[in-house]
Amino acid sequence: SVLADRGVWVASDHPGPDRTVGSVVATGTSGPLAAGFGRLRDHVLGITFVSGEGRIVRAGGTVVKNVAGYDLTKLAIGSFGAFGVVTSVTLRLRAVPRADTTLVAVGKRDDLIDTALAVSDAGLTPSALELFNAETQPPGTWTLAARLTGRDAAVLAASDTIRQVTSIDWAELASSNAAELWSGLHQGGDAAHARASVMGLALGSWALWRVSRGHRPTDRRTAARVRPAGGAGRTPRIRRMRANAIEGLDPCVHCGFCLQSCPTYRVSDDEAESPRGRIVLMQALASRRLPPTDRTLIAHLDQCLGCRACEPACPSGVEYGPAIEETRRILEDHRPVPLVVRLIHGVIEEALLRRPIFGAARMMRPAARWFSGSSRVGTALGMLAATEPWRPNGREPGTDRDRSAAEQRASVSDRGVVTLFRGCVMDDLFSHVHDASVRVLEANSYRIVEVADQGCCGALHAHAGQHDAAVDLARRNVAAFSGLSSDIPIAVNAAGCGAILKEYGRLLQGTPEETEAHAHAARVIDVTELLAAAGPRQGASLHLRVAYDPPCHLVHAQRITDPPEAVLAAVPGHQRVHHDDAALCCGSAGSYTFAQPEVSDRVLALKVAALCAANPDVVVTGNPGCIMQIGAGLRATGLDVPVVHPVEFLDWSYERAGYYAR
Repeated sequence: SVLADRGVWVASDHPGPDRTVGSVVATGTSGPLAAGFGRLRDHVLGITFVSGEGRIVRAGGTVVKNVAGYDLTKLAIGSFGAFGVVTSVTLRLRAVPRADTTLVAVGKRDDLIDTALAVSDAGLTPSALELFNAETQPPGTWTLAARLTGRDAAVLAASDTIRQVTSIDWAELASSNAAELWSGLHQGGDAAHARASVMGLALGSWALWRVSRGHRPTDRRTAARVRPAGGAGRTPRIRRMRANAIEGLDPCVHCGFCLQSCPTYRVSDDEAESPRGRIVLMQALASRRLPPTDRTLIAHLDQCLGCRACEPACPSGVEYGPAIEETRRILEDHRPVPLVVRLIHGVIEEALLRRPIFGAARMMRPAARWFSGSSRVGTALGMLAATEPWRPNGREPGTDRDRSAAEQRASVSDRGVVTLFRGCVMDDLFSHVHDASVRVLEANSYRIVEVADQGCCGALHAHAGQHDAAVDLARRNVAAFSGLSSDIPIAVNAAGCGAILKEYGRLLQGTPEETEAHAHAARVIDVTELLAAAGPRQGASLHLRVAYDPPCHLVHAQRITDPPEAVLAAVPGHQRVHHDDAALCCGSAGSYTFAQPEVSDRVLALKVAALCAANPDVVVTGNPGCIMQIGAGLRATGLDVPVVHPVEFLDWSYERAGYYAR
């Protein structure tokens, strides 16, 4: 009211009577007005906070200005107090609009989404544009509300334009009713509105999907507008970008912290090949400032490894992984997935194809090591050779034991039952890792139960943008494990599989299986986490120089760092050797090696050079793609160093300790 008396206002939604300005800044809360005036970061010009050390830190100023690079003001907004306690902010003021009109239309959700798109296509930017479903409305009935502010003539013209470009009836709300509506929309779900994970998710007394600035659907294939003219035919179904995925990019303030964590930026020095550059491209695609057919956009987004190393490096909490997958889902209709990638994905998703083909490949492994090299064929053979089991001193695993490891385990209490996710590539090319996992888990007092009818996790399909195939594979696995008791963990020994299995709830959002998918994801646990919880049991000494290379989807996507170290620590006598940029991607990234071979080779070269400098006897990593990629890279340089799974390494130690009966 004080500002209104002076004819100015802060064009951001009122936080409500129980919120302070500082809490709104700290949480980065925005509401419906973000559609027309931007999020809170667009309103804060300067900030002062007290750090944990008691220092008073000031950033920004009192005027609007552009900041290049590191912007502490925007970085602090939405940081939830990570930088300190906010004590003062300088906010951007605007003139109070002379006219403030709210139009509402009622109808089916898809028709109203098309109406919102028609408003956007007409070049209009309402101050707020909300699609919601009130509990008092009949099932299937939604409301679209558009708020128009500005000069009298401009608001009147915008109202007329909206009525002209849309084929739906609009009603104008009285000012008091409009104020109650916008207050309810904002305060009913508060900050959660901008991050609604499912269209129609209940938030307080409302269920809403925000059609916000910069996050409009890219096209209309799922909108299915019913046109009344000419026989009420339906338009083709066109994919649209789901707002919740792309909104994960909103916290980005372009600080540049992510640049040195990005492998493709490191090998190219190209801003468009960095997370920061790709975020700009994805947001341009989402807002339709760039078409999905733009070849430059497609090239830069396809060359992203999807390693997600930028996420832990980001101080603002940008959710990059879901956004790049969602973007590739959109691009799938506009650029073909490479044939070799489609063939690989087609083989691994169907067991009837996969098993005989991989069976023949296993027979070729002894010969593959002699013909591996740096050519395309040589790389493929080197990857195959890396899947061959390797034992210290040529010893074979204890598969001929007449008693199980469970019968020989130490006298400790039973740790319960677990099941093992077997997947596709792991099951057919790395079955020795599965065998080692079972032995090691049993030696640590876990009991193993098997689940039939499970298969490929769908990670490679999701990363490549083959969304429908990934969803189908996820459904199969959720169904396969549904008969298992809900308290039995699902142990995974492939980092890439574990990452996507833990995101099945997101992958299956909006489907009938969504609730079950969330429950399934909550049970997924990496095998090293289970072993770390058990101690794990100490093995016999292995006097080897060991380099541990953490897989991207273990350390970045799942944020698992300590459990693999605990597994290695259970093997006495080995010497850890550290190599530069251990957390940098090796260039495998699912089928990326075949889709983008040149970039993959340049990224792999960084990894191989670092490992050669460390000169280990064995490299340990927890993902099949990484084992194959690094193994092929080392062989191409003439360095015959085995690359193995952490559980394999512990298994060798346990065998020497006599935990397995012979």
